[in-house]
Amino acid sequence: MRLTIEVIKEKIVERKLFKRNRKSIEVKILAGLLYYLGLSLRKVSLFLSQFEDISHESVRIYYHKIKEVLNEPERKERNLIAIDEIKLKVGDKYIYAWSAIDVETKECLGVYISKTRNYLDTILFVKSILKFCSNKPKILVDGGKWYPWALRKLGLEFEKVKFGLRNCVESFFSVLKRRTKAFFNRFPNNSKFDTVISWIKSFMMFYNWVKSLT
Repeated sequence: MRLTIEVIKEKIVERKLFKRNRKSIEVKILAGLLYYLGLSLRKVSLFLSQFEDISHESVRIYYHKIKEVLNEPERKERNLIAIDEIKLKVGDKYIYAWSAIDVETKECLGVYISKTRNYLDTILFVKSILKFCSNKPKILVDGGKWYPWALRKLGLEFEKVKFGLRNCVESFFSVLKRRTKAFFNRFPNNSKFDTVISWIKSFMMFYNWVKSLT
């Protein structure tokens, strides 16, 4: 189903996503989208307050909640999936953000956040994206030493590729990095691990929605 704002609105009403409906649902959706596209919470609040009075905290809540009614990837046969991971800073510590992109559709099949980068993380991440595959796809990886053993353990064919077909996952991370530049590529010191996971999951869901509209 193609997700229009009307469809998302219907899902929000059906799921009773927000306890209070004093604000227009369309404005809530727009708030989440504008924040995803790169405006700060305060700038989104300032802009939308020309129509309805919305606080920057409300914008943050909308961004995190709306992902619950956006479409998850469809389970189907997939041929090639490119996976990779990057380091992100949370306060004075680092975490790893993993992503998997369907090479043909450019859809993000999943994100995974970890404090370590090893064989177990690889297995947990890849298992989480295989639920959207009705077959065993070929996996494209870089030279990370944590990939080969884990992928063999899962019985998956893989290939080391630096560029070319893996550009789609690099593009995803480029968009993510541009977005995190708004807060200097560093989540605030008081960010909880669960909040960071929710933020990046929301980013993925908005990413797929915007991709589906183009």
